[in-house]
Amino acid sequence: MNRSWVLPAAVFVLVAAVAHALTLSKLPSVIMTRAIDTMAERGVPLHQFVVAPRATPESQSVVRSSPDVAYSVCRFDLSRGPVLVQGAPWDSYGSLNVYDGQTDNVVGFDLGPETPVVTGTVIGLAKHKDHPVPEGMRFQVLSSPKGLALIRRVAPTDAYYAMAEEAAKGDICRPL
Repeated sequence: MNRSWVLPAAVFVLVAAVAHALTLSKLPSVIMTRAIDTMAERGVPLHQFVVAPRATPESQSVVRSSPDVAYSVCRFDLSRGPVLVQGAPWDSYGSLNVYDGQTDNVVGFDLGPETPVVTGTVIGLAKHKDHPVPEGMRFQVLSSPKGLALIRRVAPTDAYYAMAEEAAKGDICRPL
């Protein structure tokens, strides 16, 4: 029996396992860093929600966003302290989600009318637990200082989209 292939096969399996583990551990932060940088290049300011133009086949380069949804995005950086994120209520389905630097959805809230306790969702985000946070405010410790907050509001018509843009004026993403 020829065993000359055992060592090369073992090395191959070891290299493949290490490459797989590195890819799984590093790829999310690379993806999120690129997304945050792209938003900055497109003029999305830090700590401010920006409503994206209505999605059309012509406005999408790779993945087409839903044309029936109004999207608002906020880039944030927690390196100097907590950030307040608040989504204004919406009379149809709406959601507020916060993504950390590893692409993890760390916080999600419904902004729609069926949510009995929502009169505007308020959360504070903090990088470290030692950041001061106002009493009674929910806060989430993120794995990295940079991330994105995304608000989606169902807006199937031009009229609804205009109402979503108006509602978005009440969204907040700012340092505390």
